[in-house]
Amino acid sequence: MANTLTVLVPTLIQSLQRVLRQTGFVMNVPTLDASAAVAGLNQPINLPATAAQATYTVSPGAVPPALVDTTPTTATLTLSQYKGSRFHVTGEDWRNLAARGPDFRLRQVDEAIAALLHEAAAYVWTDLDANAGWALGTDGTAPFASSPDILMDAWKMLSDAKAPEMDRILALSTFDYASAGKLDQFQKLNEAPQGTSFANARLGMLANFNVGWDQAIGEHTPGTQNGAYLVNNLAGYAVGATAIAIDTGAGTWLAGDVVSFAAQTERYVVDSFAGGVLTIRQGLRLAIADGDAVVGQAAHRSNIFAHRDAAVLAIRPPAEAPDGDAATQVAIIPDPVTGIALRLAQYKGYHASQWEVSIVYGHKVRRSALLGKLIG
Repeated sequence: MANTLTVLVPTLIQSLQRVLRQTGFVMNVPTLDASAAVAGLNQPINLPATAAQATYTVSPGAVPPALVDTTPTTATLTLSQYKGSRFHVTGEDWRNLAARGPDFRLRQVDEAIAALLHEAAAYVWTDLDANAGWALGTDGTAPFASSPDILMDAWKMLSDAKAPEMDRILALSTFDYASAGKLDQFQKLNEAPQGTSFANARLGMLANFNVGWDQAIGEHTPGTQNGAYLVNNLAGYAVGATAIAIDTGAGTWLAGDVVSFAAQTERYVVDSFAGGVLTIRQGLRLAIADGDAVVGQAAHRSNIFAHRDAAVLAIRPPAEAPDGDAATQVAIIPDPVTGIALRLAQYKGYHASQWEVSIVYGHKVRRSALLGKLIG
């Protein structure tokens, strides 16, 4: 029989592109890793990270200076997510659908693509939220309630972390994207930044961030901290410290929780909590003293600001067995803009046909200093 899926591929590529443009913006945050094509399911992919370099004063001489060791580090990304979405149509279903059968099939493939990409975006956001290095804002307070000024604070954080000027991304929840769009300066044609269009609900480049929205951006639920935690170190802690001993409180702190100390407005992101030691991802920006209150932020929306080098997304269609599987037709649906591709397969059954869209992916934050949360 004719390979009807091949004929449908151009239409299905349009479906993929339409879904990617209506969701999945958070998947623009990480760098897309093309090496995923050669990695198998649950097989680690090494992501090399360069070592910091020091300088020295050059002193000419007859003998070259001694070698200086460097210690590059490696983060590991695993393709752990093997996902599919399928539907079937029986012969009687086709009879009932009559002439609209092919149209129904295309629309149902649209739904399958959307289900997979929404889930992938939520997976990426969850990892970004848990592994951010910085936090700005206050839980329960919309970051754009009165002005966009907080964007310059985000710009400063990434710039101080030596993030490259290009490829900075801001992924907002629909709530906060709408809140920003209500600001007067984004609605007035003569004041709005280039690329901003109130008529099209589009925010342009803001504070050197490529701004977009995603339904996958949700709320971070913190651990069950209860009681009045205090800093537990007679000498206190200097700027740059990351391991903070605390006492008197009870409960748990989770990776991605946001904490502050005493009356500081500085926010820090928790990496881990064990043995009475609270470890934060980036060092203290202000010193703290023994007995200072340790204040955990409540549940909050976690918008994401980052440079794309902060994280890596590996995504590809599932691998084909050398001798094929039970599918009667298979087609790869690629998006030439993002490089994301899915597998579409048809399986013939008893008085029925089944269609499946599938994908394999994994995500890893490798440089938390280039990743922050804009909380609200």
